[in-house]
Amino acid sequence: MKKIGLSLLSVMALGAFSPALAQTEKTAMFISGKIGYASTILTDNAWKQSDNLRDGIAVYSAAIGVDFKKMIRTELEFTARDGWENKRTSLNNNNAMFNVYYNFFPRSTLSPFIGAGLGLSWNKADDGFTKPETSTNFAWQATAGISLAIIDNLNIDLAYRYFQVENLKIGSGATGQKVDIVSNEILLGVRFSF
Repeated sequence: MKKIGLSLLSVMALGAFSPALAQTEKTAMFISGKIGYASTILTDNAWKQSDNLRDGIAVYSAAIGVDFKKMIRTELEFTARDGWENKRTSLNNNNAMFNVYYNFFPRSTLSPFIGAGLGLSWNKADDGFTKPETSTNFAWQATAGISLAIIDNLNIDLAYRYFQVENLKIGSGATGQKVDIVSNEILLGVRFSF
């Protein structure tokens, strides 16, 4: 009789707490915005250190995505970066990325996360000698950060992001070359779930 009573008590307790658990672990849509700082270089060895792209450009991003039980997030993100430039080249870059994030402690107020993304980068390069070139290139990124839950559906994210654009052509003819853009970025973002 004691075992039956304990079993019933356990079932009742689970029944009482299940709506709360379901509410905290539901799948939800979210929107987010980020601003940040980028330090960027071109990885071609022909470029000297003094020719690296200007540090301190601004990064702006907006995303919409799905949060699966606060553990895994997927998003479609659009990012714009202020014009990169050095002594020889100016470069504008916008990109669209599909990102996936993993939250290590989804029920905690502070949760570290990691993420990765693949997408396309739209670039306009001007070397000052030839006609400015536009191109669409493959891009990828890796992210690590920490998320602070302000309330149940509002988070502040602080993250480091490594971003790379592959095989960007700058210039034409004998002076043309292919380079990779490598950007190290610090981002502060706000994420709202609904």
